[in-house]
Amino acid sequence: MGIAFILLTASWLHTVCAQSEPLAEDPLTYSSGDLKGQNGGSGWKEGWESREGTFSATGEGVKVDRDQLAAKDDKSANATRRFALPTPDVNRIYFSVEIQTSDMTGQYFAALVLHQKDLQGAVGVGIMNGKASGWGGTLEATAGLFETIAPSGTYLLVGRVDFENDSTSSLTVWVNPEDESSQSSMRTFDTIGLERLPFVLAELFVANLEGAGDVTFRHLIVSTEWPVPPAK
Repeated sequence: MGIAFILLTASWLHTVCAQSEPLAEDPLTYSSGDLKGQNGGSGWKEGWESREGTFSATGEGVKVDRDQLAAKDDKSANATRRFALPTPDVNRIYFSVEIQTSDMTGQYFAALVLHQKDLQGAVGVGIMNGKASGWGGTLEATAGLFETIAPSGTYLLVGRVDFENDSTSSLTVWVNPEDESSQSSMRTFDTIGLERLPFVLAELFVANLEGAGDVTFRHLIVSTEWPVPPAK
């Protein structure tokens, strides 16, 4: 009986641990250099694709500085990475990233975006003009602003997409939550109109139209359960 109980418990623990593994994760702790071609973490099909020289690995994150964007016509940059497999057909998907701002004021945008199969839809969380933002489907980023962000600081942004059926969906966004029950800096946007399709790639996006300062991304997670970044 004792052996059977131990085996049953071990099997249960294995199942729980397997279920808690992220679908995709990247700490973004690459050694110095361009992000393009970097291939760390788990749950990815291939390495990062980015515009040459825009996303710089620092060993503790991926940085985009204002001077690099100022020389570009559209003042924006993006880096994308495909998942090893499309996200499963589930009712709920979580995604999270840490965004560090350094003297970011004016008009700017820094975000993590998930794109659906055949790029038919997208959902994201980020910081826009000094406020946290969520968007996707019919929800525009300007309509998703809700939490004031200081010009300098590190912010954990967590998004949760809930699919009720093929065409009814909602997005919940947290800023620096302790856990999923955190209410003080949470906002839910109902009926965002995102269709129930799998997500196939993640994107880091930055636009700095007339803002000052730099942006650094850290630890990206996509999962079917509440994402828990490692302790600092």
